[in-house]
Amino acid sequence: MSAAQMILAENSDDINQRRDNLANNYMQVAGFLNKLAAPQQMMALNAGTCDTVPKELWGDYAAEQEEQMFANIPSGANPERVQKARTKVNKILKTFKTLKAGDRFVELIDLNFEIGATQVMAGWALAMCKGHNEIHFAFAEAGFAWVMRADYALETEKLGHPQLAGKVKDYIEVQAYNNLLMNLGGL
Repeated sequence: MSAAQMILAENSDDINQRRDNLANNYMQVAGFLNKLAAPQQMMALNAGTCDTVPKELWGDYAAEQEEQMFANIPSGANPERVQKARTKVNKILKTFKTLKAGDRFVELIDLNFEIGATQVMAGWALAMCKGHNEIHFAFAEAGFAWVMRADYALETEKLGHPQLAGKVKDYIEVQAYNNLLMNLGGL
């Protein structure tokens, strides 16, 4: 059985339940993204991997994966929010060394809706299971980054900033888990 098949076998029920619970907000935010005036100006974030790692190499591997996860985040993103998300990822990766199986989600939402400012909505779905002397690990990234323009600002104002910001996390979580399932062959 491949690493992807093992991770799916251990985590797919939980992942699918999470996706189902968040479907309504996912559709509303997807509608918002489709209404933006120039979506081609948005940078899509969609990195991912699926690997089998010997347990004794997990620390070095986890550090490499953390770097890979944050490599696509634009430099204009709020450094405090980026660090908060990195810290969460770091803790999850350390915890994964001790678990038999599990999946987690971490988001980085940096939407201030100010014209000229970098906007980031990103998230990572992480899943793992253990073999005899190895850890099977996968992650998938989802999200977008863009610089707020006047036409975006008008569109987001119509939708309501507080309502939109509250639903973005759900959208990113569903999209990250969708990407993870696709990477693992489960969609």
